Amino acid sequence: MFARIALSTIAGIGAFVAAAEGDSASCVGEASSLLQATPIANPEAAKRAMTGSRRMKTVQRRIVESNAVDLPMTFVGTAAPFENHPNYTDPHIVFGEVWVSALDGISNSSRSQQLTWKLVDVDPLCVKGRGTAENSCGIRLTESNPCKGGGDAKSLYDQSARLFDPWRRVSYTSDLLDDDAELATTGAPTEETAKTVLVTSVETGLTASQVKSGSIVVHDYSGKIMACGNLKSALDAQEAPALLQQGAGPLTALQAYRFKRIPGPSNLTDVFGQVLVYEIMGRDTPLLGHYLLWDFEDVDVRCAKGPISPGSKSCGIQITSSTSCKTLSEEPFYNPDAVESDPWAGVGYTSANGSDVVVARNVGISVLTGHDSPDIIDHTVIVHDFDGVPAACASFKIK
Repeated sequence: MFARIALSTIAGIGAFVAAAEGDSASCVGEASSLLQATPIANPEAAKRAMTGSRRMKTVQRRIVESNAVDLPMTFVGTAAPFENHPNYTDPHIVFGEVWVSALDGISNSSRSQQLTWKLVDVDPLCVKGRGTAENSCGIRLTESNPCKGGGDAKSLYDQSARLFDPWRRVSYTSDLLDDDAELATTGAPTEETAKTVLVTSVETGLTASQVKSGSIVVHDYSGKIMACGNLKSALDAQEAPALLQQGAGPLTALQAYRFKRIPGPSNLTDVFGQVLVYEIMGRDTPLLGHYLLWDFEDVDVRCAKGPISPGSKSCGIQITSSTSCKTLSEEPFYNPDAVESDPWAGVGYTSANGSDVVVARNVGISVLTGHDSPDIIDHTVIVHDFDGVPAACASFKIK
């Protein structure tokens, strides 16, 4: 049976791993029972299996702890109200709110901001997500407010900690308001009005104090700036989960954890850990997708500043069209009829030196693929090295 939790729980970083009917811990119990039932004909193999079981327990504990209510997360502020850019002449007046929180990372480079937004009167052309233009359907945190001066503004991130602008992969998918009651509730001006609701995290390398004076910038399909809003800390951070319950669907937990080495030139030979996926349900197919969390050991140390570029598979995490690691295809798994461009481009991990291994952890990234969770059961997820070479593979299962 699918385990379902509310999107508002993720927005508050609740203990949703425990709410997923024990899915995230099932592999530990399974490994232990197999060890108990198998005669120890090969002591070295049994020792390696026990070591693997202990490592998985450590990974499971970290996943639970990193997503507990007491996660070191600081509410930064809320961007509202929005004002249109003086050079933007299309008949859309963005309104709504974007909540920004800052999360500690396992390294300075992996410090991140979590964004939770509900915006109305965004560009309806973004109904299939971002296009090919730079900043298409984008949402960025910037150093200054470009709507005040009429120009552009630099994305807010630590350029010494990241290899490329992490905001280049952050975008929204618009949802046309076609319900009269919803139009009346939101105060939307026309039936061509679109909204967007989502929560995701962005690794910027910055702390709460370094982003608190920033602005949120919303772009249209062509990449032009539509509107801007300055961050203000006066509003209550608890408003975000309550607001997200409006129009947000349930999520479904899946897990990939038995990673196998992919034969080839990659030097990564022992990638270990797991990827958890929760389903993002939308009213229309383009709004379907997945909320990913991962925890790895023995990944590429060269990924300490993240992927090398937004369009490559460098340090990549990618769900593929393959249903077996033996007949592997690197074709990204998404619905091209519902999603215009590859949503997995730029999705990758940031590594850090642990006590004795290189580790990588992420507290949640949204990827809208046009697929729901039943569609990705048995599909493979690939972990890449810094050069974009596939290194390890596992299949998604539901317990």
